[in-house]
Order: sequence, then structure tokens, then C-alpha cells
Amino acid sequence: MLATLLAAAAVGAAPAPPASAPQPVSADALAKSLFLPGQAVDVEHRGKTYRVFVSVPPDPVPPEGFPLLVVLDGNFNFHTAAAMASSRARWKEMSPVVVVGVGYPTTSVDDILARRVADLTPLKTTDPGVLANRAPGAVGGEAAAFRSFLTGTLPSVVGSFTTIDSACTTLFGHSLGGLFVADTLLRAPQTYRQYFASSPSLWNNDFAVLKQQAEFRDKLAALPAPIRVELSVGGLEREFSARQLAGVPSLRGLPDVRMVAALTEFGGWMTGLRSPNVSVKYGVVEGETHTSVVPGNLVRAVDLASECPATSPQTGR
Repeated sequence: MLATLLAAAAVGAAPAPPASAPQPVSADALAKSLFLPGQAVDVEHRGKTYRVFVSVPPDPVPPEGFPLLVVLDGNFNFHTAAAMASSRARWKEMSPVVVVGVGYPTTSVDDILARRVADLTPLKTTDPGVLANRAPGAVGGEAAAFRSFLTGTLPSVVGSFTTIDSACTTLFGHSLGGLFVADTLLRAPQTYRQYFASSPSLWNNDFAVLKQQAEFRDKLAALPAPIRVELSVGGLEREFSARQLAGVPSLRGLPDVRMVAALTEFGGWMTGLRSPNVSVKYGVVEGETHTSVVPGNLVRAVDLASECPATSPQTGR
């Protein structure tokens, strides 16, 4: 009897309407629904074009201006830093920070990787093992020109959006970006008030960046205000995993990069300076790789930027 009733009901039921086809979402709608922060402008400098991403807090501008965090590799890192700065400031976990990402006007990852090698490395390389892991022709060595963009052109671009506290600026870079941060720190420590080098590729050109250490002491002593430095590296960067070596065999041709050892030695050296003009914090984030360490380090860089200025330097781990 029950089966007969169910069959009759099924026969009399109205057919279900056809499911509508999934509708594509525009890039603009996607960005808005993901709450992608900020704006972007393309800026030319010495024949090159950079894409500058800018996230300005909705808060009233402080009398002295907002703290500034400049994030290298903006195409990859800006969103994480800006989203964290926006969310945490909204919940009053930290002071508002302007986040600026410096990147390139392209959606081609290969193009970005080639340009970042040029901009972020102080010296050209001829090491075939290193070149095998880069885009063809990406020999590097244009860091000085890129730094002139950051110091000469970028401030006025950011200034067109809001007012910045010039005494409260922070530079963040990862990998080759971390190498650029270390090079800027040692070469011209007055450029920024705070520096965060995430997994810096100090090994580039046989650790040539560290050969500036001798001159750094005098530059540090001459600073008009103290600076703060943070160095961080993933614990799993001590060696390439078997999966990595199988998937990217060219990694075997790299020199001994000593990612963890070099960073801890560099951090220990800076701490040993015991200068009242620098506060140093460095450490190894165990369980993290060269890529997985980035999000946490970006969050810490946002914190660092909001804590500026570094008026009471302390050294230590």
C-alpha cells in the first residue's frame, strides 16, 4: 500500500526546475568578495615600470602621519600583509599601518621572477648552478637602481595617497627580497627605521653582502636615530627535501646555501655589536619551509611596523 501511494505521488509531482549553469565572476567582483585591500598605480622609473599597491587605513591620519610598511615582491606578498594590517587594526590589536607593495605590472609569474632577480640582487652572477635555477638571462645586479626607486620615487607616490611618518618606516623582503633588505641595512642603514629580512638569500655571490660588515659599525654609530632589525628563517630550510630535489633537480647545482646557519651567524654578529643604535631579534621558525614561513613573517612585519619607532633598542634573541 505504501509503495503504491509513493508511486502515485511521484507521478503527480511537478518536475524540478533545471539547475542554472554556474556563472563566471568578474575579476572586479572577485576582488571585492575576497576583500582584497587597497589600490594600485603603475609608476615609471628609469625606463622600468613598477606596480605599486597601496592600502591606507580608514582611520583619521595621526598628526605625525601613519607608520609605513614597504613589502617587496608585492605581487605575491602585498595581499597577506595588507589584509592582516587591516583586520588587526579593525579589531584594535595594533595601530593602523599603511602597507605598500612594490611589484610589477604583469600576471606572468615568469616575468616577475626574472625582474625580481635583477632588482633584488646587488651583484651579477656567473655561477652556472645558480643560473640554472633562474629565468634565462636573469643574471641580476641591479639592486642599487631599484633602491633609488624606493628612496627617490616611491615616497612621493605614497604621499599622494596619505601622510607618512618619516620616522616610522619598515622594509620587508623574503628570500632574494631578504637579501635586498640585508644589503640596504648594511649599505645604507639610515634608509628605513626598521628592517625585516625573511629567509634572506645571504649565500648569493658567495655571501658577498656580508663583506660590508666592517664598514657597518661606523655607519651604525653615525645614525641620527636607533634602528630595529628582525631576521627569521624556517627550520626546514637546513636542507632541501627529497621531494624538492626530485621535482626540481637543478637545486642540486646550487652552492651550499646555509640558510639557517648563515642567518643565525649574521644575527649573532649584529647582536654582538652591542650598539645603542640597533635592536636585533633573530630566530629559526621550526617546522616551516622556505615558502611556508612567509605568512607568519609577514604578520610579524606588520606588528613591527605598528610598534615603531624603536626608541629603546635592546639586543638579544
